[in-house]
Amino acid sequence: MTNMTPVSSVIGASKTTTTSVLQVSFEEALVDKLSLELEKSAIDQLKPLVAKLPAIENLNETENAEKYASALIQLVKKQEAISGTLSVDVVNDWVKAIPATNGLAEANDVINKVNATLANHFRSWFESKLEDSVSPGLPSGFISNFRLGAESTQAQQISGLTADNLNEKTQEIKGFLQDLGASFRPQRADENAAKFLSSAFESLGNGASVNIHQMRQADFSLTKARFQSALETALNESLKGIGTFEVSDIQSLAEKITWVPGVTQKQLTDVISKLSQQVKQQFKDYPPSTELVGSLQSAFDKAMKELKDSSATLNITSLFSFVASFVVEGQISSLRTDKEINSLQLKQISEEQYKKIINEAKRDTVALFDKDLKVLFHNVLSKGTKDLALEFPQRFSEMRNDLAYLSTRLKQITIEELQPEKNANGTIKLENGQPVYNIERQHQLTAKDLLSVIKANIGGEMDERVLLAFEQRRLNRLAKRDEHKEQLEALTAQLKIFGAIQSQIQEVQKKGSEPGESGVYKPKELFLNHESFKMSENDYEKSAIYRELANVYRENKGLDFPRVEVKAEHLDQEAIKKAGKAGITIKGEDFILSPSNIAKYIKEDKRESIHELVSYKTITPPLDGKYFIGGLARTDLTLSPKYIERYIKPEYRHPNGGIIPDKEDIKLTHVDFLTNKINNFDTAVTYQDTKDSQKLSNLSNQLSETTKLVNTDVQLKTTDLNDTNSQYLNTIEAMNKFIQKYMNIIETILRAI
Repeated sequence: MTNMTPVSSVIGASKTTTTSVLQVSFEEALVDKLSLELEKSAIDQLKPLVAKLPAIENLNETENAEKYASALIQLVKKQEAISGTLSVDVVNDWVKAIPATNGLAEANDVINKVNATLANHFRSWFESKLEDSVSPGLPSGFISNFRLGAESTQAQQISGLTADNLNEKTQEIKGFLQDLGASFRPQRADENAAKFLSSAFESLGNGASVNIHQMRQADFSLTKARFQSALETALNESLKGIGTFEVSDIQSLAEKITWVPGVTQKQLTDVISKLSQQVKQQFKDYPPSTELVGSLQSAFDKAMKELKDSSATLNITSLFSFVASFVVEGQISSLRTDKEINSLQLKQISEEQYKKIINEAKRDTVALFDKDLKVLFHNVLSKGTKDLALEFPQRFSEMRNDLAYLSTRLKQITIEELQPEKNANGTIKLENGQPVYNIERQHQLTAKDLLSVIKANIGGEMDERVLLAFEQRRLNRLAKRDEHKEQLEALTAQLKIFGAIQSQIQEVQKKGSEPGESGVYKPKELFLNHESFKMSENDYEKSAIYRELANVYRENKGLDFPRVEVKAEHLDQEAIKKAGKAGITIKGEDFILSPSNIAKYIKEDKRESIHELVSYKTITPPLDGKYFIGGLARTDLTLSPKYIERYIKPEYRHPNGGIIPDKEDIKLTHVDFLTNKINNFDTAVTYQDTKDSQKLSNLSNQLSETTKLVNTDVQLKTTDLNDTNSQYLNTIEAMNKFIQKYMNIIETILRAI
C-alpha cells in the first residue's frame, strides 16, 4: 500500500468541517454499521485499524463507511468461520494489502483483497491443522490447490460461499484431519506409517486440485476396516493353492495385523506378493524337494493356526516370517539328522541347547523379515527408481552354504577319533561313567559352532550388538576423556598464568631501596601476553594459556554464554558453603548455566525446572564494528541466539553461546585476570611493601594460597583423566579381543572351505 491517506483526510479536503470531526464522523458511521452484525468486543479490537483505511475513490463519507462495513463484516465472519475466533492480524493483513494510489483505493480492490486475505488465512489454518492434528512435517503443497467450490481460485471459491457454508467446509476438513490423526497417532513412532502418509500427501501436491470428498475416498485414506479388507484380498490372492485354511482364518489373521496408515491398496498388494514370492522361493530349496507342496502347505497351515490363536500384535510380515522360520529350522534339522555324521558328534549339543538355537534362529528370522519389510516399503514408495535388495534370500543362501561346509568338515572325522581312549592297563577311559574320545576340535559340533553359523548369517547381529555396546562405551569414555583433558588444560594454564604474575611480583620485591621495603607493583599497567610466558606469538595463540585468557576476557566483558537468574531458595546453601573454602561465592542473579553447576549448587527438586529460567545477558557496546553484520541501531545487545545470529558475524559466534572476541581485542592486565579468579580482589592501583605495611607480600601470599588450591584441582583432574583414559583404552582392547575371538569362531567353523 503506497501513499495511503485516511478516509477523513480526503473527505475533509472538500468540506469546511475540521478533519478531526470528519474522522470521528467516519468512525462513528462505520462502528454503527458494524454494530448491526458484530459483537462489541470484536468492534473494539477493530477500531485501531479504522484510521489506517484509505479513502475509496469517488465515494463520500457515508458510502465509504458502508463499503468498508460490508467488507469488514464479510472478512470477520468468514475468518471466524475458518478458525473459530477473530484474528486482528488477519484484518491488519487485509488493510495492508489494499492498494492505494495518491491516497485513494478502488472499491473493487477492497472486496477482492478480502477474499485474497481469507484465502491466505485458510491455507495457513489448514497447514496448522494438518501439523497439529496429524503429524509435523507432512507435505502441505496440495493445500494451495484445495477446492472449496467450483470457481477457479480459492479466493473466488471463498467469495461464493456464505460464512455458514464456509464453516461447514472447514469443520469437515477439521473432522477429517482429526480422524486421520487419531488413527495415525498410535503408529506415529512407526517410520513406515510416517513415510507412507508423507508420500501420499506429497502426491496430492503433484496432481490436480482436490476437495475433501476426494481426500476421504483417496486410496491412501484406507480406514482400518478398508485396510483389513485390502489385506484379506491380497493374502487370499497370494496364498491361492497353498494350505488348507479357510477364508475365515485369513480374515482373523488380517484383524490382528497392525494397520499402516497411508499405505494404498496397490502398495499393500505389491508388498504381500513380494513376501509370498520370497517364501515360496526358499521352499524350493527345502529338503527333500519331492515334498515341496506338502511341506509348504504344512508350514502355512501351522503358521496360520499358531498366529490365529496368538494374542501378540502382528505385522504384515508375521505370517511369512513364521513360515520362513520353518525353512531355517529345516536346514538346521537336516544337519542334525544327517546319518553320515557320527552320533558322537551330534550328541555334543544337548536337546535343550538345540531348542534354544532353533528359537534364536526363529527370532532372527522374524527380525530379518522386519528389516526386509522396510526394504519392500522403500521400494514401493520409490516406484522402482531406487529399489533395494532383500536380505533374507541372500542370508538364507549363505547359511545353507555354511551349514554344508560344516557338514563336510564333520564327516572328515577319522576312525581313530571314534575309538574310545584307554587307560595304561588297557581298559576304556571313563569320565562321569561315559567313555572318553579324543575327537579333534575341527571335527566337533558344539552349540557355539552351530549358533555362530546361524548368527553370522540369519542373525547378522551377534557382532553388531556387542560391538555397538562397546562402541557406545568407547564414545562415552572418549567424550569424558576430552572433557577432563580440556578442564586439565585450563587449570594448568591458570597455574602458569599465576606463576607468571608471581614471578613479576618477586622481581618487584627485590627492588626495594631499603630493608623492609620493595619496589612498586602496578597490576593495572602490566599486560599478559606471549612475552609473559616466553613464547613466540604464534605458539602463544595456539596455547591453552591463550584460550584461558580469552575465556577470562569473555567473562569480564560479558560476552560469554547465557546465565540464569535463580531464586535464593533454589540454591543449595550447604554445597555453596563447601565451595566457599575455595574462595567461591554464588549469587542467585548471576548463576552460570551449566550441567555441572546445576548438579552441584541447585536443590535436587528444583533442577528440572531451572532450565526454564534462562535470562540472557545484555551487553552495552562499545563492541568494535567489525563484530557486527551491518550497522547496529541499538544501545545494547541481548546475547540470545536470535540476536547473535542477526547481528554478529559468523566467525565471532561462540559455539557455547555469546561472542568470540577478536584476538586483537584480548588484552588483559594482571588486574583483569586476578579479579576474575580471586573473590573480592583488591584492585588497588599500586602494591608495595613498606615499614608500615606489607601490602605486596600479603598479595604474594594470597596468590600462593590460591595457586595451591588450583594445583590440588590439577592433581585431582589428572587422576580423573588417567582413570578415564585407562577405561577408554581397556574398552578398545576388549573390542579387539571380541572381534578376534568372533573371527576365530567363524574361521574354525569354516576351516574346511
